[in-house]
Amino acid sequence: MILRRIYRGKPIGKKDYFWIFAWRILLRYQWQSLKLHITNKCNLKCSHCYVHKNSASMLDKKIVFQVLKRLKIRNNTRLDLMGGEPLLHPYLFDIVRYAKSLSYIRKIQLYTNGIGLTGDVSKKIKDSGIDNVIVSLFSCNKNIYDTNVGIEGAWENVVKGVGNLVSQGVRTYFLIVVNSKNVDYLDDFEQLSKSLGIKTIYFPYIQQKADDHFCIRDKGKYQDSIRWMFNKSDKYRIKVIEFIKRHKTICNAFPKSLTVTSKGEVKPCPFVRMNFGNIYCQEIDKIIINACFSPDLAGFLAIPKECSGCSIIDKCGGGCKALNYNDKYCSIINTTNTCCGPYLKDINYEDLGEYLPFFE
Repeated sequence: MILRRIYRGKPIGKKDYFWIFAWRILLRYQWQSLKLHITNKCNLKCSHCYVHKNSASMLDKKIVFQVLKRLKIRNNTRLDLMGGEPLLHPYLFDIVRYAKSLSYIRKIQLYTNGIGLTGDVSKKIKDSGIDNVIVSLFSCNKNIYDTNVGIEGAWENVVKGVGNLVSQGVRTYFLIVVNSKNVDYLDDFEQLSKSLGIKTIYFPYIQQKADDHFCIRDKGKYQDSIRWMFNKSDKYRIKVIEFIKRHKTICNAFPKSLTVTSKGEVKPCPFVRMNFGNIYCQEIDKIIINACFSPDLAGFLAIPKECSGCSIIDKCGGGCKALNYNDKYCSIINTTNTCCGPYLKDINYEDLGEYLPFFE
């Protein structure tokens, strides 16, 4: 009951007899991943990046250890090491070694722009036991890519770096943020990844300002991209459907995952400005307890009123929570105009690619 109230955007009250256990229930049955932005420093200048770099910040190694120790709640948690560029953190591999010593962490993923993947670094990644490396790629065209990231020759360095990982036997993926500049070239990404011997992950671009030219404004083209991602492979579609059946949503934000920024802010999602507290000021488990009573969390998890009566509400869960909550991103329906709902007819799970307003 408590879990359902939190998940549906209804804050629990302190008069509830079991409120003190709400966060434990939340993590035990919903927890999937912890996203640690260990630094906001980066050696690229990507024009579509969501990470704020007004001032350099980096998570202290000891505070990371404390967070990982105190979150020993549920087995099979995935740790995502993110940035900025996490390879710029001087204690990255110390953090990895400590995380590998914790039995409840089932997998460690490293997100990188790929520029620093030299032969030596790739070997360190392999030896450290990092399970997956996710390499972001904006474009298959080296000129377009180099222009977007602000460094000449960057694309060739990324491709070479991926080759270094593959030669070390590291499971590697391209992460493609689908936006107006690359939506017409999704098949090219597949061809490039196959030629390099790696796989792909796709994620729709999330609006970052009112007039954002990276947004796909054409509703039909946007839905075509969702359909393409959803049906990329039978194995992937089955995995997505299983996630939807279990969680009744397509969004992977809190309570299924938690984000900690390079400044120590604890957030429900990397793309939302709201934060629950700071790990430099308070222990993370106490931050999560307080978050359970937060009206902001209720607002974040709430299903948009525009979704009322929609036949797929228990499948999509209202789409992207950050887009629905944050006044920086606003609503998918009202601002980016990508949802064609609400739908009245019954829609099978296999056909969801034709209707989902978001995909993760």
